[in-house]
Amino acid sequence: MLLVIHGIAWLHHLSPTGHLSRDYMVSMLGSTLGRVELLRIVLALLTFLAIAIARRPALALAFGTVCLLVSGAVGHPAAIHPFVAIPAKMIHLVSASIWLGGLVWLVWLAHCDHAACRIEATRVSSIALISIIAIFLSGLLQAVLFLSTPGDLIHSNYGLLVLAKLIGLAILVGFGAYNRFGLLPRLDASDGARKLARSVKQEIAIVTTVILIGGFLAYVPTPPVPQTALPEPEGIER
Repeated sequence: MLLVIHGIAWLHHLSPTGHLSRDYMVSMLGSTLGRVELLRIVLALLTFLAIAIARRPALALAFGTVCLLVSGAVGHPAAIHPFVAIPAKMIHLVSASIWLGGLVWLVWLAHCDHAACRIEATRVSSIALISIIAIFLSGLLQAVLFLSTPGDLIHSNYGLLVLAKLIGLAILVGFGAYNRFGLLPRLDASDGARKLARSVKQEIAIVTTVILIGGFLAYVPTPPVPQTALPEPEGIER
C-alpha cells in the first residue's frame, strides 16, 4: 500500500496544476514514464489483494517482486546512467524488502512460536547481513552516479538525504551487531525472545524511516553537473 500511496503522490507532485485532472492523466499515460508508474501501482495493488484477500503468499511474493523490479526503472535512475543505475536500484529495493520482511517475520515468531524463533533468528541475521552489504554497495553506486562531487553530500538537498540514509544504515548495522552478538546467544533465556522482539521492533522503525527518506529522494532533483570552463579561441590575447 505504501507503493500505491507513493505512486499517487508522485503523480500529484508532477502535475503542473496540483490536481490529477483527466487531461493530465491522459498525457501521463501517453508517456513511457507514466505507463511504468501505472504498472507499478497496479502491481502493488495486486500484491496487497493477493496477501490480504486471496491469502496467496506465493502469488503476493511474485507480484511484489515484479513491482520492486519495475520500481527500479522510475525516478532518477531512468534518466541518469540508466543501464547501471536501474539494476543498482533494483538490487537496492529488493535487498531492503528482504531485510524488512525478515525482521517482521522474526517479530511474529517471537510472539507466536519461541522454538521456531530460536531456529530462524540466526538465519534471518545472516540474510540481513547480506542484505545490508547489497544495500550499501548499490546505494554507494547510485550516490556516485547522481552526485557530481563529494561536497554535494552537504551542499545539496539530495546529498543531505543521502547522508541521512547513510547515518540510518550505520545505526541499523549497530542494531544488527547487538542482536547477533548480544541477544542471540542469550535467546534461550526466559526473556530472551521478548528482548529480541523489542530490539527488532526498534530496528523495523528505523528501517521504515530510512525507506521513507529514500522515498523523498524521488522528489528532490539531483545536484547539477558543474560546467567546465570552455577553452578560449586561439589568437585572442588577454
